[in-house]
Amino acid sequence: MKGGANDVNGVKQKTLSEFELLTPKEAAQFLRVSVSFLAKARMRGDGPKYRKLSRAVRYLRSDLSDWLRACARTSTSEWAL
Repeated sequence: MKGGANDVNGVKQKTLSEFELLTPKEAAQFLRVSVSFLAKARMRGDGPKYRKLSRAVRYLRSDLSDWLRACARTSTSEWAL
């Protein structure tokens, strides 16, 4: 049997905590950036995915993790996409 408890047919399933909605303040703490950074990144369109629930901004923990992985670099000479 391949995989672990979260694998179904070899595909890793997201855990419940990955679907947790975070406020901008909680997301900033998770990423260790300022709330202001996240607000500016939303306006520029280069930050993590977010949801608008009425007027409230919320982030999925899994989207924050995905964004962190996408930001990974191995050299200072790499161009950001």
